[in-house]
Amino acid sequence: MPKNIDHLPLWVQAFEGKLTDYDLIFKYSKKELEIDPYTATVDWPSTAVYEKLMEQYPDAKVILTLRDAESWYKRYGLCVCVFCSHILQAAHQEL
Repeated sequence: MPKNIDHLPLWVQAFEGKLTDYDLIFKYSKKELEIDPYTATVDWPSTAVYEKLMEQYPDAKVILTLRDAESWYKRYGLCVCVFCSHILQAAHQEL
């Protein structure tokens, strides 16, 4: 199960343009940071809102990686599709 699965509704709001404060995702209490730090994001879903993230966090470090289409597609299948299956499993367990 991916970490921070409870943030999924916030990422959905971000994707829909309804989230205006990304601190709701990235800022934690001291206790939460000690248990499960979350100070970065990669790939989906953050790539859908990267411009807004850069506006809110202008001093953040951004790393751009480039790869050919075939390599990207293979990696997509390994990462994004697996993540989606975890989300579906979590949703099913809540029913």
